[in-house]
Amino acid sequence: FVLFFPNFKEGKNAIVPLFYAPLDAIRSSNIKVEFEKWIDDGFIKVCEGNVVDNDFAYNTIIEFISQYNVNSIAFNLTLQNHDVIQALIKAGVRCNPVSQGYRSQSVPTKAWEELLIGGQIEHFNNPVLKWMNMNTQIARSKDGDIRVNRVGGINAGITASVQALAQHKSIMSYEIDDKVISAW
Repeated sequence: FVLFFPNFKEGKNAIVPLFYAPLDAIRSSNIKVEFEKWIDDGFIKVCEGNVVDNDFAYNTIIEFISQYNVNSIAFNLTLQNHDVIQALIKAGVRCNPVSQGYRSQSVPTKAWEELLIGGQIEHFNNPVLKWMNMNTQIARSKDGDIRVNRVGGINAGITASVQALAQHKSIMSYEIDDKVISAW
């Protein structure tokens, strides 16, 4: 889950990720990164078990977004009936589905790539996000559209960042406010 803060400071947009995972799955993972350190340092929130408990995910997200003026969130279209998404909607959070196909991902991915290459993304040296970026590549369709793809490890934070940027760009035409924050 990633919050996007446009115009955080001169020439910079900020992203603030919320990573959460089941502790048993992390401990049994064959991925060789510093999961335990990232948990101890507060970069990953964990719940007991092998899968993320929906109540844990919902409560963690609600607590996180309550600290900010969140306008709306974007989510993967395939998750529209997921318990956590439905609970967020019932709690009054405006949630918008976004397809993961090339056509709908191309514009926000190009915008993300431009901001990232231009040094216009502040991620506060989040080590989990840095690692996820190393697991990401740009894939191109035969029509020239692009989207992010995973190339080993996990890249959910990068995908979420692109979704948050897409959400921000889509609401800009009808809600202009320096405090608008978009999230996926």
